[in-house]
Amino acid sequence: MSIPVRNFYYLLCYAWRELDERGLAERGDAGEFQRTGDLFGTVLARGVMRLTRRGLDRDYRARTERVQGIRGRIDFAATLRTQALLHGRTVCEVDDLSPDVLKNRILATTLDLLLASELRSDVRDAVHLARDRMGRITPVALSEGVFTRVRLGQDRRQYRFLLEVARLLYRTRLVDEGRGASTFREISLGDLKEWQLFERFAHRFFELEQRAFQVRAQTRLAWAGLAGPGADAVQGMHPDLVLESPTRRIVLDTKYYTRPLTERYGVEKVRAGNLYQLFAYVTNLQATHPDGPRWEGVLL
Repeated sequence: MSIPVRNFYYLLCYAWRELDERGLAERGDAGEFQRTGDLFGTVLARGVMRLTRRGLDRDYRARTERVQGIRGRIDFAATLRTQALLHGRTVCEVDDLSPDVLKNRILATTLDLLLASELRSDVRDAVHLARDRMGRITPVALSEGVFTRVRLGQDRRQYRFLLEVARLLYRTRLVDEGRGASTFREISLGDLKEWQLFERFAHRFFELEQRAFQVRAQTRLAWAGLAGPGADAVQGMHPDLVLESPTRRIVLDTKYYTRPLTERYGVEKVRAGNLYQLFAYVTNLQATHPDGPRWEGVLL
């Protein structure tokens, strides 16, 4: 199942808590964003430009160089081996504060891949400018392992969002071996590879877009009537969302499948296990919290 690129983008903006970026898909020319590369290339270019205006994150990187006198830490073995002292020099390891770090390498490499793909002319110009603003950043061979090696602090939300965009572009990239160019196929649910992303989207959406219900996430439910020595051995229940108002109480459980229905004897049906799970949530909540409106269940 493929997803219209703008719909997918909305989902990610909520899940990644970058709601300011929703406006990009609501512009007058939003209908022209029909391709993954054009929309996410624009997102990446805009985000990188903001990072460069604020200043790219930097870290200390060690490099070895032959210097006059002493700078940093002397590499005695290299100094003696190269007879640098005969010329009044030493070989030293110097720590420089540099933007040439992994997270910036990933963003720069992704911009390079975009430039090697088919893009709308205005998108190409924006991506090219963003790459130029990053300066001399060493490319990196992208892989899932490279993305997982990045470590970000709590105050690096903008980096996190852009790196997730870069990861999606990496996952959807197709290479034309003959021309050496890249294209980006349509995004599918499988490209997320994280069912939690859909759950986070639902939570954030209901939290922001309505005022009728109070939203609670990952509420632990007790099994009604369960007691005795074996009670601790029974796994607890954790519905994704609980929505409560003075007149309604709803258990909302999210499920993440490429195909939401199963087929049996030529007839499509809802997955029985999902219904049993939701029924268990509603039944136990009604038994343990009977006062108030009757509990309802929604499978999303």
